[in-house]
This record gives sequence, structure tokens and C-alpha cells, in this order.
Amino acid sequence: MPKIKVSFIGLGRVFNHYLFIIEKFKLKKIITIDCLCDQDKNLINKFKNKINAKFYSSLEKFFDNCSSDVIFVLTPSGKHYEHSLQAIKKNFNVITEKPVTMTSLEGLKLKKIANKKKLAFGVIFQNRFNPAITHVKKILNKRLIGKITNFSVRLIWCRYQNYYNDKWHGTWKNDGGVLNQQAIHHLDALNWLIGPIKKVFANCSNQVNRLEAEDTITSILKLKNNAVGTFHATTAARPKDIFAEISIFGTKGYLEVSGPALNELKKVNLNNKEYSRKALNKFSEKVPNGYGYGHAKYIQSLHKNFIKKGKIIPPVSASEGIVNTDLVHSFYKSNETNKWQIINKNNKSKYLGK
Repeated sequence: MPKIKVSFIGLGRVFNHYLFIIEKFKLKKIITIDCLCDQDKNLINKFKNKINAKFYSSLEKFFDNCSSDVIFVLTPSGKHYEHSLQAIKKNFNVITEKPVTMTSLEGLKLKKIANKKKLAFGVIFQNRFNPAITHVKKILNKRLIGKITNFSVRLIWCRYQNYYNDKWHGTWKNDGGVLNQQAIHHLDALNWLIGPIKKVFANCSNQVNRLEAEDTITSILKLKNNAVGTFHATTAARPKDIFAEISIFGTKGYLEVSGPALNELKKVNLNNKEYSRKALNKFSEKVPNGYGYGHAKYIQSLHKNFIKKGKIIPPVSASEGIVNTDLVHSFYKSNETNKWQIINKNNKSKYLGK
């Protein structure tokens, strides 16, 4: 079976998770790691004797020696545009961790260049591939809970001050706050499941942590179909991550997904019939952390597309990532103006990405 040859830029915490899921799900059967790059030579030394790959601390040398089918960009959020641009200009297919870029204009520029060169450009939103989320998507597509009327998203997580002391987490230029760093996954899930979101009224605050952006965001949302709901996320919980959940209510039933990676199907009621515990468990999985196992399914889907089409086709396109960036900017602009914001590409935060 043909393998996808992959390379990675950025060997930090997210890369550690990739190694974990590659091992756990035996992904070496479908991918080969070609080149690895990070400017931190300590990280290079950490992995050099553990991984059979070519290592570089210089991006120029990395690109000159890389012959991969696709490059994964795992660097800090504010570097996604720069590193993706360099890779695309060197004629590589690119998949970046979320957010695709810090502004939608950056994302659109990359997409235009990639399209012109006939290259793939995608983004990672791994929670879409969780069994709980995919099952809920099927329920909603069949309109089994009727017309959606109400919904809520709650992310109650914990990040201590040392998390924000690495010079990029929590900064406007390279990260954003809880919305753009952690809750963007839940925003993506919500919009993918029942969107599009029509407008938002948001309030940001710092309840515990000291950072440029927010550690807490509380929002009221309205969907295109006029359903209303709330979106609340925080990293000010103590002493640990407590829960994350999405609840959706319709005229014929309701459902709830929870777990650190939206990995548990918690409740389903369709026409006054509750799912049994056995049925709920069938579409749930235990995960060790908020990353979950969706990256494995993303890579498996990428390989399936590769075998079927003979080329790299990202399971989540950059266009979908740009939609999320527009959403994030609309949330932040609402906070900045203290007004409702209709979601559109013209909403620009005064701070995010600057």
C-alpha cells in the first residue's frame, strides 16, 4: 500500500501528540516521516535518536532537502501564515494546525497562491472526526431532532499563569485568548453541526490569568435559522480542566456531547425516546487529554483520499478554516464595540494578529 511521505515544521507539544497517535494507531503503515524542522536545537536533540528522519534547524535547508507529499505546520499560531507561505512557494502541499491563520486575509492569500500552483492547503479540526460528533452530525442531517431552537457551548478549562509565560500564548500577535486557542475547536464543531452562525454579542474578560487577550469569553449567538444560544469558554477554572460540552435542543428532541475532546455522547432523546447507556457508549471513546484521537482519523482520511485520488486532499479545507477565523474576529469585534456583530469577512478585530 502506498504511503504518504510527511514532514513537520514545529516540534513542540502538538508534535508530541502526533507521535503518540502515530504509535497508538500504527500510522507508520500509511505514512513515512521525511523531515523535521525546529529552530530550537534542544527539541531536535530530544527527538534525533528516537525518530528516523532528517532534522533541520534552518527552514531554508529543510525546504531544500524535503521531498514530502505534504508538510504539516505545527508552529505557534502567529507563525502559520509565514511558514505555510514559505512551504507553498516551495511547491509543497500544506496542512496547518488551527487556526489556519490569524486573519482571514492571510488565509485567502495562501489559498489563492495554493490554487494557482494546484497545491493542497488544509487545516486541522480533529474533533470533527470523533465518533460522538460524527454520529450527532448524522442525526442533525436527518433532522431527527426537528427544528433547532436552542443550544449552548461550555468550555470550563484550567490554564495556570506559567502557560502564558512562554512569550506567545495569550498574545494578540501570535495567539489570542481562550477563544482562538482552545474554544476554536468547539466553535468549529458548533458551526459545522448546526451553523451557519448569523450574529454574535460577546464579552471578554480576564478573571484569573494575566495575558494580552482573554481567559474568559461569554457570548450570545443567533443562527441563520433564528435559533439562539450561548457560548461560554474559560481557562480560569481551578484546579484542573472540568468539562466541555455542546447541547442542542430541537422541536423533536435534544442531544449533548461532552468530554475533554467532545469525545463522549452524553444524551440523545429523539421523539421522547432516550438512547440507552449502551447506545451512548457505542459512539463514545475515552481519551487522555483535550487533543483526543481525531488526528489519527484525520490522517487516515487523508491517506484514503490519497489512495483514491492519487493526490493530497485535506479532509478539512483551508476555506473552512477561514470561516472559523471570520467567526473569531466577529466575536472579538463585538467585545471591542460592545455591539452585536453580523458574521462576515469584513469584521476585523483591532488586536488579533497585530
